[in-house]
Amino acid sequence: MFYKLRNTASLKQIEQEFKKQFTYPKLYRPIPVINGFKEASLPIIAMEKPKCIDFSIWGLLPTGFEENWALFQNISNTLNMDIENINEKDPFLSEALNKRRCLIIVTGFYTTYISKGKIKSFHVFRKNNAPFCLAGIYNELSDGFKTCSIFITTSNNSNGNSIPSFSDKQPLVVKKKYFDYWLAESNTFSDLKAIMEDLDSYELESEVIDQKILDTSEVSNHQF
Repeated sequence: MFYKLRNTASLKQIEQEFKKQFTYPKLYRPIPVINGFKEASLPIIAMEKPKCIDFSIWGLLPTGFEENWALFQNISNTLNMDIENINEKDPFLSEALNKRRCLIIVTGFYTTYISKGKIKSFHVFRKNNAPFCLAGIYNELSDGFKTCSIFITTSNNSNGNSIPSFSDKQPLVVKKKYFDYWLAESNTFSDLKAIMEDLDSYELESEVIDQKILDTSEVSNHQF
């Protein structure tokens, strides 16, 4: 599973890369280590407003949920969802899968790998640390805040790039040319799931990261 992300791009860099503007630009700030276990907020492009960049709390909650975020995550961790094993008829997910898909903006994510009996941590990123998008879904709470989850999928290394991880899963990266397709209301989740394996992705690079950097990430990554 993937619980830590990176977003070190400037607001200007993100807006230029995706040709969209932040709805609330003053809320954005770069964060080197976004820890999903500590109620982090992420910049997203949502189906309901695909022409702008909004924010969402990482960790999907049921629509209208009114209790504490951490309480729900302790019961059901929804930071990641395996796209290949989702129950599309689950009442908690079915509507979001078809009506509330989103693209989550990052500049990288972190993985771990066991080498010679020791854990190594890696930062996975695009060339030049350019921002890119991960596929996800979101719900809206009674107070108007959004919460989201990132889709993960089996890595097929179609571009010859190997992501170091003790899992064969990786976040589902979506190239810009597929943004409109992912966010289109006319496409059902079943339509999209059928083509996921055929989508080409960016060639990602990786570098070893000092575990201390990840262990000392901020107590709270919240931007609101």
